Amino acid sequence: MFSSKIKCSHCNKEIESTDKIAIIVEAGELNGITNLKSWAKNHKILCLQCNDTK
Repeated sequence: MFSSKIKCSHCNKEIESTDKIAIIVEAGELNGITNLKSWAKNHKILCLQCNDTK
């Protein structure tokens, strides 16, 4: 999924390639995005467990 490992912004858990994640971003930042992998690393990323509690 990602070339280098990413971590949950809340619990710091390492995200595996089979994990589901939520990327928190304002809608205005979504125009023209073509490279989601590198773009996602610059935003708040939550693992499924942390996303359910937020």
